[in-house]
Amino acid sequence: MSSSLLWASLVILLVFSLLSLSQDPGDDVNWLDAAPGVAMEYKVHVDAGKEDCYYQYVHQGATLYVSYQVLKGGDGAIGFAVRKPDGKVVHPYQWKATSEYEENAAEGGYYSVCLDNQVRGTFILERAAKLHVVCLSFHCSSPSLRPSW
Repeated sequence: MSSSLLWASLVILLVFSLLSLSQDPGDDVNWLDAAPGVAMEYKVHVDAGKEDCYYQYVHQGATLYVSYQVLKGGDGAIGFAVRKPDGKVVHPYQWKATSEYEENAAEGGYYSVCLDNQVRGTFILERAAKLHVVCLSFHCSSPSLRPSW
């Protein structure tokens, strides 16, 4: 076994050991649930003529921050909207290269974040975007962003 592989194995073992020691054996709480926040960044591909929605669970009282940036494709813009768990649109669709939304003291439930690449203008092309989701406070859940497909 090479020395770098041995060191990598030891580091992984140490991390898992520390994580297991930090929890009460009878406690079924995920270690991420105790974190002061979670931050996720995704590269997403939105096909031409499609809308992709993703859902993030946010506990009541947490701060939710969502942003995106078009990386390539089309005219460099894509539609972006955010809906609260009750379906109310809190960030209406705007076709831009980048945009963001932040809500303090969020309602509890699944927020939807949608990227829209449907007909806009005379032609339509696939797009790639970077999607960034942050949930801050001691009321955050484990990463649960999931696509709607």
